[in-house]
Amino acid sequence: MKITLPVLFLLCFIFFFTFQSFIKKEPTTNLSQTEKQTIIHKIDSLLSKNYVFPEVAKKISDLLLTNLKKGTYDDINEYVAFKERITEDLRSINQDTHLRLIYRPESSKENMSERIYTIQDSIAEIEEYKNKLRKQNFGFSELKILDGNVGYLKLNHFHSTAFCGETAVAAMNFLSNSDAIIIDIRNNYGGSPELIQLLTTYFFEGYPIHLNTFIYRPTNERNQTWTLPYVLGKRMPTVKLYILVNEKTFSAAEEFAYNLQSLKRATIIGSKTSGSAHPGEEMKINNNFGIFIPTGRVENSVTHTDWEGVGIIPNVETESEEALDTAYKLAITEN
Repeated sequence: MKITLPVLFLLCFIFFFTFQSFIKKEPTTNLSQTEKQTIIHKIDSLLSKNYVFPEVAKKISDLLLTNLKKGTYDDINEYVAFKERITEDLRSINQDTHLRLIYRPESSKENMSERIYTIQDSIAEIEEYKNKLRKQNFGFSELKILDGNVGYLKLNHFHSTAFCGETAVAAMNFLSNSDAIIIDIRNNYGGSPELIQLLTTYFFEGYPIHLNTFIYRPTNERNQTWTLPYVLGKRMPTVKLYILVNEKTFSAAEEFAYNLQSLKRATIIGSKTSGSAHPGEEMKINNNFGIFIPTGRVENSVTHTDWEGVGIIPNVETESEEALDTAYKLAITEN
């Protein structure tokens, strides 16, 4: 029998939908009421012991427990939808954008209880992570000298100097003969304060300068950060410095801009940042969920406060997409 094109198309159509009916679909409505109750009560306990502001923690917990009792969450049976709704409620009291529920099912991870985890495994994981960062050039995505001897650095993330230290030093030395420097941290979601210390040091000379004190509620620790006593290469204490920010400049990236603005060492250009200052850590709730809880606050050495909920207000406000042109024009005319 000769199979014509229309017949072949019909057979393929039938086969496709027949095959689809046998595909096992991931269940989307398997979050039980018992699990929801367990999660809410565990969040209450973790917030009470760890959240940076105890009085705010109580307000958040009261809201979640009231909603649970009222049945607000009864119809939310899908994991991701539940995560999103709880995160919305967690942030509703004081808009803390670090605070969030995390959905990370244990079933998607390797069961570590069934194997012996060795030092070699740890080393291999670190090397794998470092190689991943290397392929992104450790967040240093663009580096060049613009016309007029204006240096430009686009930095996408503040990684630990244990990984990116050599790249950071090389970038700073490349820029060291510039008459002005633009550091672009628009859309930078933060990371490690170590890189903040390293980069900031290049723009000062003399004795180390106190930047911030981090105050942690669970342990009542106070940890200070300073510029470093020594860096490789040439320092640039008098070079005009411009930092580009926008509403997606977050956390450690905000700290970098805030420090240099507070010390009157840089001109901040762009749009107001997200206002996310509180450091914290992820804590386990159960095999499906964790929660990131801000456990500390920042006290700047100059302002004696931080940028939480306020954001960094640029010295020169522009639309995000106009920030680079604005900074470049200032760099040319002011030098």
